[in-house]
Amino acid sequence: RAVVVVRLGGEGGVWRSVGAGGGARTERLAAAWARVELEAVQPRGNRLWLAERGRRVAVGGFLTAQERTEVAGLIGQGLERWRRGPVGR
Repeated sequence: RAVVVVRLGGEGGVWRSVGAGGGARTERLAAAWARVELEAVQPRGNRLWLAERGRRVAVGGFLTAQERTEVAGLIGQGLERWRRGPVGR
C-alpha cells in the first residue's frame, strides 16, 4: 500500500511518501511558504501538489479526484492552523 504523510511543526513541515513497493522519499518544506495547489486535469480529474518557493511535490496520485479534493482542503486547514500558531500566544 502506498502512503503519504504530511507533518507540520516547529519551523516547517515534512512530506514523506512510501510507495506500494516500499520505496520511500522525504522532502522538507518551509511551512511558512508552503501552499496547496489543486490543478484541474481534463476530463474531470485533478492533481494535488504541495508547493513552496518555485518547487512542487505531487501528492496522492493513488487517490481518486474526489479524495484529492478533500485532502487538499485538510492540508490547507492544517497550514492555516500552523500559521496562526498555538492558542493563547
